[in-house]
Amino acid sequence: MELELVAFGAPLLAGAAWLLDRAERLRRDVSRANEGTITDLTKMREGLVGIEGRIAPLDDPLLDAVTGKSVVYWRWSVQRSEQTGPVELARRSNRVPFRVVADGGEVIVEPHRAQVRPHEVTLEVPVDSVRTIAPVGRTDGPTLIAEGGTLDVGAHVYVLGVAERLRGGAGPFRGRPDQFRIRAVRGMPFVVAASLPDKLLGTLRRTAHRALVVGAGAFVGGASLLLAALG
Repeated sequence: MELELVAFGAPLLAGAAWLLDRAERLRRDVSRANEGTITDLTKMREGLVGIEGRIAPLDDPLLDAVTGKSVVYWRWSVQRSEQTGPVELARRSNRVPFRVVADGGEVIVEPHRAQVRPHEVTLEVPVDSVRTIAPVGRTDGPTLIAEGGTLDVGAHVYVLGVAERLRGGAGPFRGRPDQFRIRAVRGMPFVVAASLPDKLLGTLRRTAHRALVVGAGAFVGGASLLLAALG
């Protein structure tokens, strides 16, 4: 019986300690990010940050097939209207790394695995403009419906993610060693949005609080099992 208690209690205790550590770090980082969005990018710091600025290309931007604009991100659902309702022909997206510039500073953003939230729009578009996105047939009519959005070069953007210095290391990023980049970090929030999402930081605080409560409960449970085994 004692061995069974140890077998259950030890992993539970270890897992609870890990969860408590991650939850506390998330709570601390969210609190720091909540202190204020950084708009003066010459005052960047490492860790979880919220920044605002304008989008500038890092390399060649994308050419959005629907709007014809230079963008760093696009996402479209191409649909055909029918009497029974819209029929989706294709859902596609694409993104490239970009820079956020403001007040004499800049930060490189690698949006891979980010939650990207552009302003959502619905457009009626010529069939020819979406042939590279959707398999268009002769029965699809002269126009189709495109639902989605883009992040345009020159547009305002908000980024919440983990910033780190480039430090001149090897990799796909170019820039001075003192520059910052933001990219996906396992277990941490990463959002790129056309505007600050409502209640985003509040949601993250509640997530951290729930993780702390669950971790504390698991820690107490694991410790109780071990004490019972030793007693």
